[in-house]
Amino acid sequence: LSGLFQLRQNFGRLFSMANPTLQKMNDTYKKEFMLSEDEVHVSYLHPYPVTPATTIIESKNEKVKCIFKLPIDEYKQLLFRAKRTAELLCKNIPVNRCALVTKPVKCGPSQIKIIPLHGVNSEWEQAISPEPEYNEEYPGYCNSKNGPRVSEESLTNIQDKVRSKLETTSISYEFFGDADDKNLFSRIVRGEEKQWRVWEDSEHVAFLTPFPNSPEFTVVIPRKHLSSDIFSLEEKDYEKLIEAAYKVSTLLKSSLSIDFTCMIFEGFEIDYAHAKLIPVITKNDYSEKSNINLPTEFHPKYIGYVTSLDGPLVPKEEMQKVFQQLKRK
Repeated sequence: LSGLFQLRQNFGRLFSMANPTLQKMNDTYKKEFMLSEDEVHVSYLHPYPVTPATTIIESKNEKVKCIFKLPIDEYKQLLFRAKRTAELLCKNIPVNRCALVTKPVKCGPSQIKIIPLHGVNSEWEQAISPEPEYNEEYPGYCNSKNGPRVSEESLTNIQDKVRSKLETTSISYEFFGDADDKNLFSRIVRGEEKQWRVWEDSEHVAFLTPFPNSPEFTVVIPRKHLSSDIFSLEEKDYEKLIEAAYKVSTLLKSSLSIDFTCMIFEGFEIDYAHAKLIPVITKNDYSEKSNINLPTEFHPKYIGYVTSLDGPLVPKEEMQKVFQQLKRK
């Protein structure tokens, strides 16, 4: 396995230099392990998965490095393909749930990773990474780990900055559900918990988490208590949530002077539908940052967080076995 990790690191060095040979190899993998394709996307098994059967949904818009810079219709098509892919993985691997991770890319079109959550039961059980992490500046990857609690003053300063770009600053505590629902997010919607709300519409609310793993980490939730398994949501609820995430990402970009946002669907800390938005904070041009020193991770089972990091290169014969599983009717 150590040899595979070394091979992956070597490929990472080549990739950071946009090596044409590696790009050709990557195109070969896409063709050989393609799961679906249309005018907007191509999906295929990831040759460097962080967990078995990780799948890539890739935009065909070569000019866009982050899904939130796609036109809204293309963005929604890509996110609905992510839903279909998660359903396929759950059925054929099989697993009970999948996560989504997306971050900006340096070369090539924007991508979404669908990560099967191996070892997760059908009944929800809370799972939290025991290792906190905090990065003041974007490290080249994103993950769903919690960070240390930040000061209320810092949260309020960020909140004020974001809300200054809102067209209306009125706040509604309307909740579409049981008034006795004790879930933390239900209480936040109803205004019963201390919070740093930055945006809302008639059906969703966005707020800053007090335990961010990077500055300005934002959570988007619906005003009704829906399942934390976002890919299992009804089509309309799913569509409204991804539209809300798009709007909040646009707001974060304009208010915080950032270019890109990462997004994660996971749902094992709070059993309530939510999208995590992580602004990419960097002192230099993002395209100038190198991937050379990025670590690799591989986890056979879900360990309480998900990450955008890659794993070691998987031998083709192993990929072929997974591919045949996924192609079963």
